[in-house]
Amino acid sequence: MDLRERIRGWVAYAIIGLISVPFVLWGVGEYFTGGKNKPVAEVDGLPISQQAYEQAVSQQRQAIIQKLGGSVSAELLQSLNLNQQVLDQMINERVLSVFVQRAGFRTPDSVVADLIRSEPEFKTNGAFDIKKYEAFVAGQNMTVPAFEARLKHDMVMQTLENTIRESTIVTPQEIDQLVRLRDQTREVGVITLDRARVAQQVAAPTATEIDAYYSAHKAEFVRPERVKLSYIELSAQTLSPLIEITDAQVQAAYAAYEQKQQADITRTVRHILIALPKNADAAAIDAAKNKLIAARADILSGKISFADEARALSDDPGSKDKGGDLGIVSPGEMVKPFEEAMDQLKVGELSEPVRSAYGWHLIEVTKESHPPIQPLADLRDQLTATLREQQVEKIYYNEGEKLSNDVYEHPDSLIPSAEALGLSVQTSDWVSRDSGTGIGANEKVRKAAFSKEVLEQKLNSSLIELSANDSVVIRVHEHQPATPLSLAEVT
Repeated sequence: MDLRERIRGWVAYAIIGLISVPFVLWGVGEYFTGGKNKPVAEVDGLPISQQAYEQAVSQQRQAIIQKLGGSVSAELLQSLNLNQQVLDQMINERVLSVFVQRAGFRTPDSVVADLIRSEPEFKTNGAFDIKKYEAFVAGQNMTVPAFEARLKHDMVMQTLENTIRESTIVTPQEIDQLVRLRDQTREVGVITLDRARVAQQVAAPTATEIDAYYSAHKAEFVRPERVKLSYIELSAQTLSPLIEITDAQVQAAYAAYEQKQQADITRTVRHILIALPKNADAAAIDAAKNKLIAARADILSGKISFADEARALSDDPGSKDKGGDLGIVSPGEMVKPFEEAMDQLKVGELSEPVRSAYGWHLIEVTKESHPPIQPLADLRDQLTATLREQQVEKIYYNEGEKLSNDVYEHPDSLIPSAEALGLSVQTSDWVSRDSGTGIGANEKVRKAAFSKEVLEQKLNSSLIELSANDSVVIRVHEHQPATPLSLAEVT
């Protein structure tokens, strides 16, 4: 299968920004870390920071809540063991990344270019629009080279994953069974009863007949028992207005963002590799190094260009014919000795021979770029919202505990609890045992509303969790027992 075909489905998601958990490592969440947190795991020396991990868990949790319509219990989220799943996924992504890097798998520039140019999101009147593309990339807080480098990496990763998935062995017996099931046929007879046609043949009931039916079936025409509820809701929406984000906090977040952008360097690199087997002896190692020392001298003296020397000398089949060009290299893509040497180079500077597990490298950085640093004025709202969201998550459980204790200590009213937390007491519409709107649509709320303690003893309920970061306490505001409906109400 063509590489382009194998990755198209994934890239469609990547292009519109629906990036999976590993991409949170590139998100706004890291603006606030500076990379100083103790890592939760390391893969081949590459750390997974505590902040990146927590951000990934939070994003995964919100994605699940959104997919399930916003109503997810804490018990369900806990049963999913999200923390471990996210950590496993991040570790697996890093392991695969290291494997891909060491195996030398790469995505050709032409494939990436064709894929981007064919994306409808980046077209105007059917033609590729570079301004749309650059605007999208800028919206991801990335440079075009950094975005394309990341895209290359994940295209290779997805191709590897697809290859592994498609290598599943299927037995002849399983194929036979599938074919038999696929080729089965059924003969079905259907009789359709046209309700409208039948109804036309039935005479409309008279007033006398309606009255007689109503009198004989009064038990069927009853408005069910129902209540209106007073309630206090504790959620991100109700807590957010209570949280003040200071200018100092925004300034600190922006400083962390600036530091991250400045440290996020994307380089265009080329190299010459003299390969060595794992069991190479000292003489072979020295000979390979001396070959690069001589090549370096020839390049610096102008005797030969780097590209020509790479074509003549390099053992890297992926870059040899391109004059040693590796294209755009992002942090973490190369093996550690290579990357450490690369980080020390200025543009146009030639490294000394660098030893890695593959042999000896001669490295040159031909270009480097940083993600754009947006002005504080453009990011203030985003940084403020992120800080507020983080504060809400921190205080939600503390405030929930306070609310739970307070409604227990003041069981006859919600007003003291609302005043203590700076929240308001709200009133629901009518709620029956089986249905309701607003908070009444939640089964746990209805069950609590008609419990002995809340309905008969007129006490406050305990804290009821509607979904993650959303809870209520209720009490009965008004109660109506089951009431017969008049003939006028049911006709």
